[in-house]
Amino acid sequence: AAADYGTAGSVRNAAELLTDRFIVISGDVLTDFDISAALDFHKQKGAKATILLTRVPNPLQFGIVMTDSEGRITRFLEKPSWGEVFSDTINTGIYILDADVLDLIPYQRDFDFSKDLFPLMLSKNMPLYGYISTGYWRDIGNLNEYQIASMDVLDKKVNITISGEYRNSCIVGRDVVLAPSAVFSGMVVLGNNTTVGNNAKLHNCVVGNNVTIGSSAHLSGVVLWDNVIVGEGASLTDDVICNDTVIGGDSTITENVFIAEGCIIGREATLLPNIKLWPRKQVEAGAILSRSLVQEEKWLRELFTDARITGLSNIEVNPEFAAKLGSAVGNAVGANVRIVASRDADASSRMTHRALMSGLMSVGVSINDLQVTSIPQTRQELRNGKAVAGIHIRRSIRQHDKTDIILFNSDGRDLPSAKAKSIERFFFGEDIRRVPFDKVGSINFPERTNETYISRFKDTLNIDAIAEKHFKMLIDYSFGLASNIFPHILGKFKATVVSMNNYMDAS
Repeated sequence: AAADYGTAGSVRNAAELLTDRFIVISGDVLTDFDISAALDFHKQKGAKATILLTRVPNPLQFGIVMTDSEGRITRFLEKPSWGEVFSDTINTGIYILDADVLDLIPYQRDFDFSKDLFPLMLSKNMPLYGYISTGYWRDIGNLNEYQIASMDVLDKKVNITISGEYRNSCIVGRDVVLAPSAVFSGMVVLGNNTTVGNNAKLHNCVVGNNVTIGSSAHLSGVVLWDNVIVGEGASLTDDVICNDTVIGGDSTITENVFIAEGCIIGREATLLPNIKLWPRKQVEAGAILSRSLVQEEKWLRELFTDARITGLSNIEVNPEFAAKLGSAVGNAVGANVRIVASRDADASSRMTHRALMSGLMSVGVSINDLQVTSIPQTRQELRNGKAVAGIHIRRSIRQHDKTDIILFNSDGRDLPSAKAKSIERFFFGEDIRRVPFDKVGSINFPERTNETYISRFKDTLNIDAIAEKHFKMLIDYSFGLASNIFPHILGKFKATVVSMNNYMDAS
């Protein structure tokens, strides 16, 4: 259907094909229920609709169905609290329906089985029954449930037939090549045209077609789709890897990582637990990935280019990234110190600036917030001995859809590479040390920073010599930060000045 008509409304669209009793099964369910037994129950009871039910230990996330001793449904309860739980039988999303029930469903309208149709039948006192099924049932509507269901198949918790030939403790498809020294344990299923290299170890894995697993690779609890390449020495644990993805040699994919199709993971890269990669992402060789990649195209091994970090505004350099970077910087410089922070007038810079300061404060670092201030002023403030480091955030002067984060040493010079490496170790290592609530850093707003900078600037010039020349100047401020400072300096030059674009424009 072109529109979303809900679960029941969508089935109503196929009414001309459903002239007899029919069965509805949710597409995101894995089950081995005996549907024929439920169908016999439906016929025996003379039901118009039968909902297949199952018992679960924790019914809170499902819709509870209550029945009488004959199996007739007496009440529905959608996602109850524990205080409302009077039954552990839930709606499995599998229904047996007589064709005339479709007459209750409005045509091309949003209409749901559990929220609309069944309560309507209950209110009309129609024969609506629940059949409690035994066997395996799992809702695999999210990635974690899909991973669990895959392992349940291997553990034979669900009655399902897997086609293939038994060989070396594996079920293998056609044209599979297994190195003699490869080791398999638990249950391993290998698709057609798959190759497993020497000394590779696989435990409880599902492997698709046209997959290559390199020598000495270790895989445990992994699901690989088709056309995947796993490099030599790679290690994967409890992950799902989709089609056409390349896992570089000696890389480490930790627990519960989900990688979509067409991704490239470089050699010796590390993906930390519980992250997801959207399609066609790239992780650079040796990089440590600690968060999901959604809109970013790639994740680099190093954050810094010299003393600068540059990334797509609000995509690569977003509030979460900035807060984490602030925490990493704070851990690198130590608690109970002060850092100078400044930014340009861009809205993304302001957002990033505030997020980064929250990260600094969380690890006990206090901030001299210069707010909208130029880089030379920030350097000057550091030379006054006011802080151990400085940070300036701006819209990139090279690509306006990117944000630059520039770091300075305590003397106002660009941050040395050794200190940048220290920050990267904290950022990628995930071992950020927070401070107690009463040790959180503070924010200070220094006064007269413009006046101090102007005075120092003038002290470096021979004002009288410049004034004698009576210069004529055309100055384009380009809507930048200099428009705040330079006009005050020019007043002493006795020059004729024509100014253009001499105000700040955040756009």
